[in-house]
Order: sequence, then structure tokens, then C-alpha cells
Amino acid sequence: MGKLGNIYGKEAVKAFQKAGWLARGQVESHLVLTKEGIRANLAVPLHPEFASGTLRARIRDSRMKPIIWVFLLVAVWAGVADAQEGARPEPVFVIHGPTIVAFFAPVTGQELKNESDLNEVLSDFQLYYGQASEPLRKAGVDFPDTNTLSFRIRIGKKVRRYRMNETGVGYFFIAPGKAPHIEYGVMTDADLLDAARKYFGIAIR
Repeated sequence: MGKLGNIYGKEAVKAFQKAGWLARGQVESHLVLTKEGIRANLAVPLHPEFASGTLRARIRDSRMKPIIWVFLLVAVWAGVADAQEGARPEPVFVIHGPTIVAFFAPVTGQELKNESDLNEVLSDFQLYYGQASEPLRKAGVDFPDTNTLSFRIRIGKKVRRYRMNETGVGYFFIAPGKAPHIEYGVMTDADLLDAARKYFGIAIR
């Protein structure tokens, strides 16, 4: 795989998430990832830089070929570059049923390194997103996420653009026939599931 250096823990987490790993908890400075069908958990350190030896071990534990993981990391970097340049097109979410769009403002690796509070907020956002994903999926709720503050919602033939405020993080609730509802700030998985029950009027375990 060659030498791997200057990789942020957050970037490594995103690369693993692109391969289907989900955040299930956090132990001190490590985010715990799990994946269906694999018994082993991945404990990924959220340090400014990921030690290459530890990274190699985590890739080996994930059962991915190193070259595949590198491709995923490049995809993460490409997304960050697009956000920095303003080149990323606004995502369009096609709504067929209950949907929650989790959004977080674009941030750079340097911003995460320099701003500890921002790093902590993003960590909490990823953690609770991962914990709420499975219960929502089982309840029939789509739960996409986006690193943008503006996006388009399509219901049938109608497309409408929404722009979030400068809080920078939150959740956009929408369903056919219902007015959208926005919750700003990071919500715990319990609070997020409770808000989904109330808005959609469905049972979520």
C-alpha cells in the first residue's frame, strides 16, 4: 500500500463508512465502527493524524484490500476539494416516503485540526447518525446525509430548493403531503427517533 501519512482520523472514518461501516459508539478518543456480516469492530482514533501502522491494522481488520480502501479515501478527499472550491453541485433528494436529510456544513481537514469544538460536534453528529440509521431504515424512513447547507427536494414533478441557516448542522424532515420540518443542532439518536415518531406519526423501535 506504500506509505500513508497526514491522514486525519475523520477522513479515515469517512473512507470506512463508504464501505458500509457504521458508527456505533465512542470510547474516549476512538470511534467504534461495525459492519453487518463482520464480527470484528473497528476502533478508529479521531486524532489529527492516523498512525500508519494502526491504519494498516484497521484496514486488515475490515477485510478490504488496501488498494480499495485507498480509492475510498481518494473519494473522500475529492469531496472535500469540491466543497472548498464550491464546485460540488447541489444534491437532489427524490422523496417517495418519510425522509430525514441529515446535513452538516462543509468543513476542511485544517478546520477540524484547528477547531476542537467543531471536531467534537462532527464526531457527535457522525456517532448519532450511525446509531439512528438502522432503526429508521427498519421503520421505512430514508436517512441520507449531505455535507452542504443547500439542496433540492423533489416530490413528484415539483422541485424546491432549501437553504439551511448558518447553524451549520441539523435535520430536514419531509414526507409527501406534509410541510417540511427542520431541527437545528446535533440530536442524539434517542431525540432524533422521538422527533421522527412525532413528525411521521409512525412507530419506531
